[in-house]
Amino acid sequence: MTVPMQLKEKQDTPQKRGLVGPGTTAMLLALICIGGFNLLSKPKVTIERRVETSAGAKLLRRPSISELISMSAELHITADQKNVLLKLAKEQQTSLAPVEADINQKMHNFNEFTQSRKTDGVGLAYVQEAAKPISQLGRQKRQMEQLFGEQALAVLSPSQREAAVRLWQEKQPSNKAKATEVVSP
Repeated sequence: MTVPMQLKEKQDTPQKRGLVGPGTTAMLLALICIGGFNLLSKPKVTIERRVETSAGAKLLRRPSISELISMSAELHITADQKNVLLKLAKEQQTSLAPVEADINQKMHNFNEFTQSRKTDGVGLAYVQEAAKPISQLGRQKRQMEQLFGEQALAVLSPSQREAAVRLWQEKQPSNKAKATEVVSP
């Protein structure tokens, strides 16, 4: 047999395929790469959820001193009552100033904390722990505001108190939505 005939015979005879072709090889390599990447990469983040009720939720919300002063015409507040309310407002401002300064300082510290940890993987529990001082100061501020608000309401007569609470509730956005739902057919 001559060389050209040998080539022709090789072309005519069906070749046996191997067990693994180039497509299968590429697929196996891709799967190995993906599997290796998943094994070597960081684990998925799990989020812990812990619900803490706010201290403000336990407090009954009432109009603030400044809101009472702004409603003085509707409530028919006397000059003496207005003077007492203005004095209470000044006392409240003086009492809250150090707490608000502490809150601002803690917020600044917290913002620095979050900026420094942007690239790190920080868990929710860690962030909540860092924010705890701000939450405690916020609760303290709300309690102080509540005490001053109660003192301000005590200055008013019972009918003025009822009117103040009613007017204040009507001005609240959530109560406006409820009133609209009730009125509309």
